[in-house]
Amino acid sequence: MHLCIICDEYPPCIHGGIGSVTRDLAEGLVGNGHKVTIIGIYNSNILNLPKYREEIINGVRVIRIPSFTNKKFSSRISVVLDRLLLSFIVFRENSLYKFTAVETPDYAGWLSFSTLIDVPLICRAHGSKTYFDHELSRYTGSLVNYLEKMQIHKAHHIIFVSDYTARKSVELFGLYDRQYEIIYNAVDTNYFRPLENEVKEEGKIVFVNTISPKKGAENLIRAFNLLIRSYPNIKLFMVGKKIELLKDGISYYAKLQSIIDPVAVNNIKFLGHLSRDEVLKHLQTAYVSCFPSFSEAFAVAPLESMAVGTPTIYTKTCSGPETIEDGISGLLCNPNDPSDIAEKISIILDNPKLAQELGKNGRKRVLERFNKIDWLRKNIAYYNRFK
Repeated sequence: MHLCIICDEYPPCIHGGIGSVTRDLAEGLVGNGHKVTIIGIYNSNILNLPKYREEIINGVRVIRIPSFTNKKFSSRISVVLDRLLLSFIVFRENSLYKFTAVETPDYAGWLSFSTLIDVPLICRAHGSKTYFDHELSRYTGSLVNYLEKMQIHKAHHIIFVSDYTARKSVELFGLYDRQYEIIYNAVDTNYFRPLENEVKEEGKIVFVNTISPKKGAENLIRAFNLLIRSYPNIKLFMVGKKIELLKDGISYYAKLQSIIDPVAVNNIKFLGHLSRDEVLKHLQTAYVSCFPSFSEAFAVAPLESMAVGTPTIYTKTCSGPETIEDGISGLLCNPNDPSDIAEKISIILDNPKLAQELGKNGRKRVLERFNKIDWLRKNIAYYNRFK
């Protein structure tokens, strides 16, 4: 087979969970004897890309195209031009190579202007802007919201990454008569594995995610403020790219800095975007990891934490309960309540035996339900329908 996958954050570059999942999928397909072409439009905040670039990365053909936003066009014009250009390049590449299928994420409606007729168009719903806007009670009437709706209705086939995301997206986009598949995301459990000597740094709390409002960064810091006087030696490591949202003239990062208790200033470290190997090291040595997201589709970072045997605290909202069995393979918290987040962290800090059990069961759950090998088999079986 020859699959074409749309991705605007394919590593190596600044990326989130979608970039990680797409890389694992593409390299896994190539490892199983298939061809993969990745095509994406890149904003300068993701990758400094002066011109069109083609490269081969671990057997995967990657086409990177600079966004029109990098050329100082207005945002609305850039949105349209980027999608027209992407649709043209996908059409051109399909004419040359005859793809088995073309897959696009639901987010941003990248192929809303696609004119593909002779090749199946798959939309993999990792969580659209419309989905997150609705979850977070934000405005849902933007141009991108409209393009996302166009694209998901244009798609011939739909994959959702969680049952929760499927149910919500069906309601939001009116997909009541559409068939779809649920294929949960997964991680490489041979790469994300515990350290052999199982050395955990006592009091080390790790957050690996985009530093943004929807990921619960603010309430995690408020929870840390509640803990610092009772646990003066704890440290919080915030790993992830910073989203410089402005509100009342203040960036989100500046707001986070402003709410840190003076006692905790030296105990909270913002590390920025790190390499995969650096993320692995932080997760392996963490005493506990915490992901109090307000909204997710099916996040990869908690799976990575569970896979390395670190006790993991995750959100009780959205797809959190599909990831973790509360009290068995991790703990679930209320992301709206810093005191509940703090309580869940303290439970792990105060109970080494429970922490060890949660870490052990977390890895077991990932091995049984969310491992890369089984995930690749499911995806290949799905794509085989289109041969």
